Amino acid sequence: MVRRTQRSAAQLATSRVVDAEVDRVIEGDEPRFGNPASFIPSDLLTSEGIAEAHGRGCTVVIVDADENVRVLPVPE
Repeated sequence: MVRRTQRSAAQLATSRVVDAEVDRVIEGDEPRFGNPASFIPSDLLTSEGIAEAHGRGCTVVIVDADENVRVLPVPE
């Protein structure tokens, strides 16, 4: 039996932000947050996750439950 896990409000909001970003790019617009970007729900955010994403050259986009975003560009 597979158990479903309940997704947090921040995780659901992150999915909506990612979906809107994908739709934007499909329509021919530039990505708002850079390319590549790593979207992280605020409740799953860790310094290790940020460092890993930045290590891969990704801008980090932190999304809270109200779909507010905080962008952490890749350090130079």
